[in-house]
Amino acid sequence: MHYLTKKQRYSILQFIVIGVFASLPLITVTQTIGIDLFLDSFDHPEKYHYAANSQLYERPGSLENKCLILQRASHPEFAVHSGDIILFYSQSGIACDAVAITTQGPIKKIYTENTLTTQYPYPLYDHDIIGKVVASTDNNLWNSIAFSFWQTATTDLNIRALLTSS
Repeated sequence: MHYLTKKQRYSILQFIVIGVFASLPLITVTQTIGIDLFLDSFDHPEKYHYAANSQLYERPGSLENKCLILQRASHPEFAVHSGDIILFYSQSGIACDAVAITTQGPIKKIYTENTLTTQYPYPLYDHDIIGKVVASTDNNLWNSIAFSFWQTATTDLNIRALLTSS
């Protein structure tokens, strides 16, 4: 019988511990955004972005001081519906608000909740939309590390080859 030496056991334990700690950020992201969105982010890495929200949402609410996960308007399955939180270009810069009404027709118009209260008195068009919030989580140190790791993994690393067989 061949037994492992103390050094070999230590190396194996070290490998396992490093593997667990390296996967914790991705487990956090998967738990927050869901497995479907997580896998889609590796198929379309340039179509997802995370941002810490401290000043974008104009009204006090549930998205203040949150990390926002955005699906960009260029995503193949992007669609805006009533109640979605969108990021858009306004006359005063970049803003974030909930969609109140979308009109269909030759030119699609989108009205946000603030549009109805005349803060942004003009409708939005498709070219004004940057993206929509598909998930949010608390803005803390761990989530910042986890989502930064996720964004780096989707855009700069070849982790997709490890996660899929194709």
